[in-house]
Amino acid sequence: MGDGRSDLQTAIRSYQQGDLHRAASALRTATRTASSASDRGRAWYYLGLTLGALKGPKAARKAFESWSRLPAA
Repeated sequence: MGDGRSDLQTAIRSYQQGDLHRAASALRTATRTASSASDRGRAWYYLGLTLGALKGPKAARKAFESWSRLPAA
């Protein structure tokens, strides 16, 4: 993959296109490689949405909790 921002954009695009398995994998990576707190927050948020759609609310909880603990941008 490329830089953190392009990885995140690719992951979000996968989510929007309904490719949830690919999105989940890419978003997990983006939570670690995002170049800014704002991008990291977006990665956690979209990971929560993706896991919620794939596995239900319990699976999404950790991602949303991580998202909510990040400092406001």
